[in-house]
Amino acid sequence: MLYVTYHFKEADSVFIHLLKKYPNNADFHYQLGKIKKAQNDSSYIRQFSKTVQLDSTHQKALYQLALYAFHKKEYSLVEKLSTKALSFYAENSRFISLLAQKAYAQKEYKVAKYYFEKLAKLVKGQQEFIAEKLGWCYYYLEEYNKSLHQFENAFQLNPKNAEAYLNAGKVCNLLGEFKKGEAYLLMALLLSKNKVDEQYQSLALNYKYQEDYKKAIEYFKSALEENPKKMRSQYELAICADNYYKDYQTRINYYQLFLNHFEKSSQASTFVYLAKQRISVLKKEQHLAAK
Repeated sequence: MLYVTYHFKEADSVFIHLLKKYPNNADFHYQLGKIKKAQNDSSYIRQFSKTVQLDSTHQKALYQLALYAFHKKEYSLVEKLSTKALSFYAENSRFISLLAQKAYAQKEYKVAKYYFEKLAKLVKGQQEFIAEKLGWCYYYLEEYNKSLHQFENAFQLNPKNAEAYLNAGKVCNLLGEFKKGEAYLLMALLLSKNKVDEQYQSLALNYKYQEDYKKAIEYFKSALEENPKKMRSQYELAICADNYYKDYQTRINYYQLFLNHFEKSSQASTFVYLAKQRISVLKKEQHLAAK
């Protein structure tokens, strides 16, 4: 009663008193651990460890230990504790979720997919978090139709989820569903409250794939206004300008602008090479046209 009414110090003293009388009561150790955690007392983890020493099947204490290990990135311990807990209760969704998140954090997307799919079946009603994570698992495994379905699930569950609209739009671009992607990306732009450079870039790519170079140029420029260090936008802007403008010097200038910003960047080496090659070709064509 003291714990649920936020009287943590009083609750703490009651359980300490109880543990003096009943030191081998596993649940008293667990309750004391909960109270200490609520007070940000780091000794709480010792109480959960003691709980498991006294009762190796204590699911809630095992979960607290596994969660602590997860936050510390001690993934092998997360696996060990979760596997142990699941051996007593195979459908404990909290441990399945931890194993899914652990695999995802380690970029083991096949394993993560397995656990997130299992979690989706266990949890009553689809959850936005599960849909988004499954969307990314399918994306990294190049199962793009399934990925799109999950991102669509996510924004259907939460119509204000700008990130889900953005991700769905990106996948549509990969699937060649450009009109649908355009609609999703415009929604992402409309709903976003923070920086929108990624939304602008994805929209620009969508218009580029549709060969609407005028709109693509407009949105790549918007992306660069939001984030001048966006290398992909600067390079793609040059490509779109190359396709849109007839004037040779204008086309050359856009590639040169890319080189001015990113020529010294090690991450841009491939794009730098391609830009220089294209400038060389355009200069030759310009020279021949002048003759």
